[in-house]
Amino acid sequence: FRSAFGGVRGNMFVDVGAAFDRPGRFRFSGDAGMGPGGLDDVKIGFGVGARMRLAFLPMRLDFGWPTDLSRVGPPQWYFTIGQEY
Repeated sequence: FRSAFGGVRGNMFVDVGAAFDRPGRFRFSGDAGMGPGGLDDVKIGFGVGARMRLAFLPMRLDFGWPTDLSRVGPPQWYFTIGQEY
């Protein structure tokens, strides 16, 4: 979106991922996550953020929540200076 602050831009995001070293022990769902019936080894987060450049440095401020699809966890703030990769 465009804002009245000139170079400030916004975004919305959803992040989904999983990491494991024993495929036989991977559990997509279960009750070991944040609540019964939610996801277990798959992790999901969603949120909103702002982007801007200060001189040559890209700056990002994101506000997101973890979820296991049965409950939403406490909010997390992320502030980053530098390129995304």
